[in-house]
Amino acid sequence: MNGTSMLDKFKKMIAPPSVNLNLSKHIPALLAELGPQAKVLELGCGKRRRAEHITNADLVPYPEVDVVTDAHNIAFKKGYFDAVIVDAMLEHVSDPQAVVQQIHDILKPGGYIYCEIPFLQMYHPAPRDFQRYTIEGIDRLFAAFHKIDTGVAVGPTSAICGMLQGYVPMLINIPIIRTMLYYMIGWTGFLLRYLDLLLVRNKNSHILASSLYYFGKK
Repeated sequence: MNGTSMLDKFKKMIAPPSVNLNLSKHIPALLAELGPQAKVLELGCGKRRRAEHITNADLVPYPEVDVVTDAHNIAFKKGYFDAVIVDAMLEHVSDPQAVVQQIHDILKPGGYIYCEIPFLQMYHPAPRDFQRYTIEGIDRLFAAFHKIDTGVAVGPTSAICGMLQGYVPMLINIPIIRTMLYYMIGWTGFLLRYLDLLLVRNKNSHILASSLYYFGKK
């Protein structure tokens, strides 16, 4: 193994976990309520699979993707799904209102929509990054649905630590120091993020949240 490979392996070993602590319990609760017989779509699933009975759809053919489709023109018939999950995807589409209309179309009457979308997060193209949403913006985006709940998915501490993880290294021009600072802030943020378990109880936590959620019904 050459020196570069050893360095990459070491960096991977000490790389910090995510500073994001997801506080929403709606997805596991919804999946448990609907049961494994339900037709559930995760739109923009990326590389994850939450459960074997969920249909995974994405624009990119990752190994866990069942159907490759553009979210602006979803390749399923109308009224097919009992629930659609959209997690950290709508910021990457050029016309989120058109995507939400597609979701509305493919849901059965009474079907559920659960969506998480960033509010205070750094630019993260995948391959592009178009927008952020407030609570009011999410309510407007999903106005065609009956709202069950909206709230904070990833809280203020995670938002601040995520921003610092990008901001502080920008002040340094020496690559090795930048990397060290990124890792140090990452590990510190991983510990501090648990403060959000307290902050989420604050009625104003949404004004500094990293991401928000919408839970509704057709």
